[in-house]
Amino acid sequence: AAAAAAAAAAAAMGYPGYPSPYYGGYPYAAYAMQHAHAYAAAQAAAHAGQGGGATPPPRAAATKSTGSKPSKPLNDDQKKALTKQIEFYFSNDNLCKDLYLRSHMDSDGWVLLTLISQFNQVRKYRASCEGIAEALASSSLLEVDAGSNRLRLKDEEDRKKWAKSSSELTTHIEAMSPKAAASS
Repeated sequence: AAAAAAAAAAAAMGYPGYPSPYYGGYPYAAYAMQHAHAYAAAQAAAHAGQGGGATPPPRAAATKSTGSKPSKPLNDDQKKALTKQIEFYFSNDNLCKDLYLRSHMDSDGWVLLTLISQFNQVRKYRASCEGIAEALASSSLLEVDAGSNRLRLKDEEDRKKWAKSSSELTTHIEAMSPKAAASS
């Protein structure tokens, strides 16, 4: 009855289409939101070594190298711009809302350079992980471990705050996963 009333109201206002109780009137939006949440939970569980059951196939961007074009050396202006972009990713303003990046931090705050190299605003520079590490060598905010191709915040207090936050996020996602519910 409520759906019929919604359809009648939509038609009366001149909005033909698919009246729906889902997000914004788009029936596929609820499915997309559920899929995105399940994918994020599976990725976080896999990152934590839990397996997480069936994991959807990785996005194409995550399986490619830094792009179809070969990497190239960066000039000084590009290095500065790339450093500024990656420093933004690790800023408090970004980390407070970037669950994806935080979910990929280990307990010491390290994030793989290969992950960062897949971000669209980094990929446009077509730099290799070595090129990114070279660009970040002069960063006052980030430190790079070139031997293991990873980076983290230099400031220990901030690093501990975000590493703790990411481990709490992972614990929460694991607790909410269907696998955890089945074992309870």
